[in-house]
Amino acid sequence: MDRAALRQALASLPRRQREVVVLRFFADQALAHGDMTVAGPDEPVDGRPTLLQRLPDKDLWVDTTTYLPVRWRWRQDHSTPFDVEWLPPTPANSHC
Repeated sequence: MDRAALRQALASLPRRQREVVVLRFFADQALAHGDMTVAGPDEPVDGRPTLLQRLPDKDLWVDTTTYLPVRWRWRQDHSTPFDVEWLPPTPANSHC
């Protein structure tokens, strides 16, 4: 799928679904071009199963259900991972 087709597909989706589709699109592109590798299932984050994805400059733990990132770590000396929380969808934040 190219960017024009992605843009068209996203037009009618609620915001949260658009975020997931965009993240998966760019992850698929990075995997296809060898810019990202999947290191496999990893430790749960806040009880959610995750998939560890490695990029040249960071490690990214992705929720296996939503595909949203839930933990990041920059790949440099003494880097500490940090967890990410997503707001639950509401009418106020879902249609932006």
